[in-house]
Amino acid sequence: MNDELMNNKILAHLQATDIFADIPVEVLLKNIPQLKMLYFARQKSIIRKDDIGDAMYIIIKGKVKVHDNDFIVATLNDGDYFGEMSLLHTAPRSMSVSSLEEVELICIDQVSFYNILKDQPDLIQKIISHLVIRLRSQNNTLIEELRSREEDLKQQVEEQTQLYREQKERAEQSEKFKQQFLANMSHEIRTPMNAVMGMTGLLMGKNPRPDQINYLDGIKKSSDNLLHIINDILDLSKIEAGKMELEKIDFSIRDIVDQVHQTLLHKAEEKTIELITDIDPKLPDIVLGDPVRLNQVLMNLAGNAIKFTETGNVCIRLRLEDKKLQLNRITFYVKDTGIGIPADKLDSVFEGFSQANASDTRKFGGTGLGLTISKQLVDLMGGNMTLDSKEATDSRDQGHGTTFSFTIELEDGSVDRLHKRILSEEQIDGSILDGLRILIVDDNEYNRIVASDTLQSKSEVFIQTAESAMNAIEILKEKTFDVVLMDLQMPEMDGYEATRFIRTKFAPPVNNIPIIALTASVLRHDLDKCLQAGMNSYISKPFKASQLIAGIASALHIELRQAKTSSTDNPSQKNTDTSDEENLYTFQGRVTKLDYLSNFCEGNTERMEKYIGMFTKSAPSLLEKIQNALLQGDYEEIANQVHACRTKLVMMGMEESKELSIQIEKACRDLTQNEKPIAHIQQLLQQVQKATEELTRL
Repeated sequence: MNDELMNNKILAHLQATDIFADIPVEVLLKNIPQLKMLYFARQKSIIRKDDIGDAMYIIIKGKVKVHDNDFIVATLNDGDYFGEMSLLHTAPRSMSVSSLEEVELICIDQVSFYNILKDQPDLIQKIISHLVIRLRSQNNTLIEELRSREEDLKQQVEEQTQLYREQKERAEQSEKFKQQFLANMSHEIRTPMNAVMGMTGLLMGKNPRPDQINYLDGIKKSSDNLLHIINDILDLSKIEAGKMELEKIDFSIRDIVDQVHQTLLHKAEEKTIELITDIDPKLPDIVLGDPVRLNQVLMNLAGNAIKFTETGNVCIRLRLEDKKLQLNRITFYVKDTGIGIPADKLDSVFEGFSQANASDTRKFGGTGLGLTISKQLVDLMGGNMTLDSKEATDSRDQGHGTTFSFTIELEDGSVDRLHKRILSEEQIDGSILDGLRILIVDDNEYNRIVASDTLQSKSEVFIQTAESAMNAIEILKEKTFDVVLMDLQMPEMDGYEATRFIRTKFAPPVNNIPIIALTASVLRHDLDKCLQAGMNSYISKPFKASQLIAGIASALHIELRQAKTSSTDNPSQKNTDTSDEENLYTFQGRVTKLDYLSNFCEGNTERMEKYIGMFTKSAPSLLEKIQNALLQGDYEEIANQVHACRTKLVMMGMEESKELSIQIEKACRDLTQNEKPIAHIQQLLQQVQKATEELTRL
């Protein structure tokens, strides 16, 4: 295209642009030779934000976007222009411009612009007017874009939040199902296992033939192994769920090591392995921690060491690494001269359900969870378990063996606190409660009598009973008490609700009275509910005299005291010729076994006969109520009846019946369960009938 044609083309486009439309042709023609024609391919940058501007552009052909990063504030087409602001004021560009398709532009620099402007003062007004309109439009576009993005973001957040909630609910539900499954499996397996182990023990005590001893010994070992596996799985599930709680109590660290030694010594001697303990003499004897879990870790490590060692020894060594004030840094070592662990398996021995060799499970048994649980327990104690091992090269090589070690910090403990904690039942002086006024609230008459008799047999206390929560509230309006023993499951108003009522509706000092829950539940959830409702503590039913006395003393901050003993008040020395009577009350029946009742009543036959009479008298009414409820399909009533009779079952030594009652109550209260436990209910009814017949014959 020649210059004349090009100039005419530019002139036509300038005249078609509104800000130049009124400019005389001669003025435009005079400046056209200084103007440039520019071409840009698709998706090319024309103006960059923050660059210094010195020209404006008129679009002859194509489309461009005005943007700030990914925010598009305007789209311009043929005849539009941009960049004019820089002609009025040299400054960094506020926006970028890029081509959306192939673009052809006229570029007007500052010199050419001012040559046109000097004879056309109205041009400035037009440009400013257009700038205002454009800026307003761009601002509105930007606001709408921001709003749109905000809505999109809000929707994304809501979707993600909903997704998170759903995933959280699924995870919680899955964990709930897992815990419920484990609890059910534990109950379903433990119940027959207790029977198997108990009956095996009874048979082994009846002078079996040599061939029968072998069979019974096999049953016993298999039962022990199965129970160990169940406990391992439950422990691991507790740790994974974050529900494993460590105690912090006084204990003798030497006693723990001695217990492990005594427990495992027989296994070591069976394999002609020497079991050695080596305790640093500088270690304090009494420390603060969790003796049960420490014992579990050492039992796992030392038991494994014996299992995988054929010759030589296993050594449990304790060393005091450091002591600062009352804090002891102690390292525990369990070293063996066994087969060792292959180098490629060292990283996996702490993983759940794993063992160094696939054949180990068949050869040695176990779940492969012992080391996993031990490591996680040590982690909970604030320590870290390490491993050093070398695999034996042949049968003659004892090998470097394996050493497990962990270091934890334990505070100095108190001998006095330890002695107070381990006071036995006979050593607790019930007279520390003398003079107390106690209100016992329970809808079950049997439970009220048991609690009253237990306390009054050990101390001189004033006791009043209430058969319902509402009855207790009325009594508290008229009388004052030092402590309330509150049952949890009662009709109309349960123990939780009654406690909340006392705490919120009564004025001082009644609203501050110590309230202790009497509960047959040992579930953490139920016990936590007691404290949340405002109760001070709880005592599990069935309770021993010492537990009841200690629980009340703790709630009232009364110091425990050791009872004085003498030959005249020691039940074991009162009658030396009571073997026939004792045999009568420890009758080894199929359903009842009165060892528990005998211990509870401290051999007092009068008290035992009283409780037996109460059981046989109430049994027909219990059977009738459950049978009627079963005919009417009233499973809530069945649940209430089996819950109410559970203490009686325990007192009569009916362990299997107690477990049945727990299972029946849970199934009857579970509204989601389609099949009701009719077979179990019938089984319980038969056992209660059988127990009545046995006890009547005594």
